[in-house]
Amino acid sequence: MNDHDKKILRHALNDATVKFNSEYKAFLATQSYLLEVNIAAIKRIHPIDEAHTVCAQHLKPNYESPYIYICTRLFISLIASFELLIQDYIVAVITAHPKKVGQIEFKLSEILDSSEKNELTQRAIQETLNKIMYEKPLDYLTKVSSLLSINEKSFHDLWQVFVEAKARRDLGLHNGWKCNATYLRKVSEANLTTNFVMGESTLPMVKEYITPVGKALSDLAILLYKEISEKHL
Repeated sequence: MNDHDKKILRHALNDATVKFNSEYKAFLATQSYLLEVNIAAIKRIHPIDEAHTVCAQHLKPNYESPYIYICTRLFISLIASFELLIQDYIVAVITAHPKKVGQIEFKLSEILDSSEKNELTQRAIQETLNKIMYEKPLDYLTKVSSLLSINEKSFHDLWQVFVEAKARRDLGLHNGWKCNATYLRKVSEANLTTNFVMGESTLPMVKEYITPVGKALSDLAILLYKEISEKHL
């Protein structure tokens, strides 16, 4: 890869990293802000206490307080931001090394309709991304590592945090935070253990779970950037 291509790749990686870091900083700042609002509501400071009371009534019995509810939404958003970071890294690397997508078949009509080679490359990349998103957790790790040409062993432990958090996020989105067979299967496939049982609430607590997971994802993002840069730049 020549210097020009490396420069393009470096900009793409930096842009993706800055975007995720901005989301992570917003995640932390919003938690701090919400905590102050929650304290003010508990101290019955007007008019925050009235809005807090009304909001809390609408959230019960699923959420103990508006603070916990909004922090779980922040958690869900952060997982999505990290997934996007991985996709952005893959797109950047494969754009620089298109042959990494392997064998992708196109219909003749698709080839004729495409305006340039780059368009077919981007479509091939998107197809590759769509496929790996539905892989088993450790297979997903292996394929991401292969596409990025990095050593999966160097970030395996942090990746497991992401896998569990991703599975927990799915419970929040689709199953009211209740543990189900899909969560247990994904955790098992990642060689992780859990104390949750079917039907039990997995609602994440802020200090005990959400904040540490956010830190782990930030650390994982830094490590991924370092590994990719050392390999490709």
